[in-house]
Amino acid sequence: MKRTILPLILFVVVLSSCATLKNVLDMAQPLPYRLISSDQLVREAALKEFFELGAAEKKDVVLEIVRIFGREKDPVARARILTNLTDLKTGVYVIVPLILAAKENVDIKDFSPVIDFIKGMKPDPADITSLINLLSDPQWEVRLMAMTALSNLAGHAELAFPFIAESMKEFGADPAKYYEVFDNLLKINPEMAVTKLILDLKDPDSQIRRNALEKLIEMRAYLSPKLGAVKEIVPAFIRSLYSEDGELAKMAEDTLKKINDPEAKKALESYIGMGKTALKALMGFAGKQMEQLFKAQEDGLMKKLERYYDSMGYKRR
Repeated sequence: MKRTILPLILFVVVLSSCATLKNVLDMAQPLPYRLISSDQLVREAALKEFFELGAAEKKDVVLEIVRIFGREKDPVARARILTNLTDLKTGVYVIVPLILAAKENVDIKDFSPVIDFIKGMKPDPADITSLINLLSDPQWEVRLMAMTALSNLAGHAELAFPFIAESMKEFGADPAKYYEVFDNLLKINPEMAVTKLILDLKDPDSQIRRNALEKLIEMRAYLSPKLGAVKEIVPAFIRSLYSEDGELAKMAEDTLKKINDPEAKKALESYIGMGKTALKALMGFAGKQMEQLFKAQEDGLMKKLERYYDSMGYKRR
């Protein structure tokens, strides 16, 4: 019996010694490493030390943790670092360095934890220019992180609106990305975001046209009637009835059938009664009047967007 117990006691002693040694080694690490330690006791002691620092010292420590994040290969450790950054009540200065660190970390395959972290913070308005510059990055995830940060500033980030809007065309082939971009635009300026979406119904790219119509159909149910652009949605559906894109026209027709709107009902009755081909071929006053009305509506929306861009000194490419 004694022979069995002795090795067991020795094993426990050795194990305890190893744990103690690891704890001692962890305690000897620089503060940034202790703050992200997996050992709760080490981390709690480090947190107490951190909150006794001055603002400048805290910032230096946090930025060092962000640099560690940029080198970390283990996704579990990266997730822990993001949680730790939240515990540190990190300042707004962390957003741009974190995006750059994530961009440089080739081991990151899933950016959603970083994006979720960014969603919970408003960036420093002084970083708007840096974030706008990141919108031209070739990597989609970097752009998404930047536009997510910008949209958290809502109307304070209007200078970024045209640059984000460009991405709607660039990523138009991917509906999920197109919608992500639009949703961020909507947070910055709902009126102009809906205007841009309606104009996309005339885009030469058929996928962009479908993306735009699908989003308009989805949004019409929850957009506030106080939003000026809402009144432009039904006319946009009516114009889409006469699109050369048969799929788009069918989507518009199905949508108008569900809308309780006198204008929609009248347009649908004319469309069904006479047919698209006959109406478009109509050479009389009614046909020309319809074409002129459609053009005037589209021109009005385009001028509205151009005036908005001009107001911030943006030149369309």
